[in-house]
Amino acid sequence: MGFIMKTDVQFSIYRSAINTILYCVFLFSVTGIMLEMTIGILHQLDLNKQLKGPIKHFYSRYYRHVYAHTRNIMNYQEDCTKYDDYLYYTLRPGSCIFKNEEFDTRLYINSLGLRDDEKSIENPNVIFLGDSHTMGWGVEQEEVFPQIFEKITGLRTLNGGVTSYGTIRELMLLEKIDLQEVKYVFIQYSPNDWRENKKFFEEGVLEIGSQNKFNTGIQKYENDKKYYLGMYSNIFLKLVWQKFNSKLKILNHKDNAFLAQSNEAKHVLNALKKKSIDSLGPKFIIFSIGVYNKNDPKFINELSALLKESSLYKVISTVDISNIFNDEDYFTLDAHINVKGHQKVAEFLSSIYFQKNNQS
Repeated sequence: MGFIMKTDVQFSIYRSAINTILYCVFLFSVTGIMLEMTIGILHQLDLNKQLKGPIKHFYSRYYRHVYAHTRNIMNYQEDCTKYDDYLYYTLRPGSCIFKNEEFDTRLYINSLGLRDDEKSIENPNVIFLGDSHTMGWGVEQEEVFPQIFEKITGLRTLNGGVTSYGTIRELMLLEKIDLQEVKYVFIQYSPNDWRENKKFFEEGVLEIGSQNKFNTGIQKYENDKKYYLGMYSNIFLKLVWQKFNSKLKILNHKDNAFLAQSNEAKHVLNALKKKSIDSLGPKFIIFSIGVYNKNDPKFINELSALLKESSLYKVISTVDISNIFNDEDYFTLDAHINVKGHQKVAEFLSSIYFQKNNQS
């Protein structure tokens, strides 16, 4: 009798536990489905331009993260890029279409794997190095700031911008270009360059992945950006956690931002020294462009301070362009500068060139 009662009690406990688990699963599933439906409805309202006021503002900020997860990235387009055993990849010579929700562009790539014509490879006077901003992500060929700079100054200008390149790969690319007639090399820095530069700083070399890794990366991205049930809510919950976690880190480590900025400048200076740019001939001018108009002079100021203590100060100067931008110079969803932003950069850097040229 006692054994039967004990068994009944255990069964009751197990059943209660299972019911609780199933109930929690039910609540979690219903919450997830409701969240997914709500975000889906907001997305349709936004597409129909029916969202207004604060809801529009906060939804747009959230949808940027959905867009970043599902957009086309040119690095992973086989018709736009190809594997390179020295630089990991370059742009694929020829032409290709690159488009997303806010733009539809055609790229023309020369034999060096750069978004420029063949003539610009031959004895250029000015070279622009940089990442997707310099390459002209989202704008047409003649709207990119190196091209506009060329029209303003009349100097043969080569656009050496390649999406996602960090400073060290940009300098590795420079080794492939004839510098005989080059007077100035402009280097555009972006905050996401730090990973590549940091790796080179710590290891002394930049390890280039295999062609198999490159091909696998393309396939993985194509699979990852496809919609799956719960994707919207999953991105939303990850975003909430990231925001919460980042605020905690800021509260616990108030000096983190300053230290990171300082290290970024140190990593860039290391790359410049390792590549012995003082022996190449041209003068170098470094400027920075942030994403979503998140521009400030901290990195440039830090690099300027480090340069003053370095022998490279004779051949490198910095210029702060953070105050020339406003929100209208950027795409709404995409993080890059738009046509207006490119025009401003070209005009500003052209004036810098004329000033320096008159002083020399």
